[in-house]
Amino acid sequence: MEVYSMWVRAPPWAQMKTSIWTDKPLMKGAEPVFLKGTKNVGILLLHGWSSSPQEFHAGYFPSMAEYLNKKGYTVYVPLRLGQGTEVTDLIGLTWEDWIKDALDHYDTLAKEVDKIFVGGMSMGGNLALQLAVERDVTGVIPMGASLLMRLHPLFVF
Repeated sequence: MEVYSMWVRAPPWAQMKTSIWTDKPLMKGAEPVFLKGTKNVGILLLHGWSSSPQEFHAGYFPSMAEYLNKKGYTVYVPLRLGQGTEVTDLIGLTWEDWIKDALDHYDTLAKEVDKIFVGGMSMGGNLALQLAVERDVTGVIPMGASLLMRLHPLFVF
């Protein structure tokens, strides 16, 4: 699968070069979000399986991304692999693909800040927990993550 580069802009002038997995038109609200903060601490927020970055930055009411950014944190809400276009783009993807995608987004944010908290909603929360195993995260914010799964050895008890 090809990866396409794009600039994610944040008002007033901050921006970060990131990548998006597709060149197809995105659904409204599926655009990645990057809000540069005043602290050297970032928060990577991963949306749920059937959602988009809009889950954390709706634009029509105060959002979690805006709240955290107003506290000084740099916030990055990427569009996850296979999401934001049409359901058929999910065909053939595995949990390993989504973990690699989350690791890539973490590494992108790590170029901008020294410390990173990772969080996510539902499946994004599970990916945040996996990132905490594979990267040196400052903290984890899993929201609605399942804790018992048979899809990955980390969650088998």
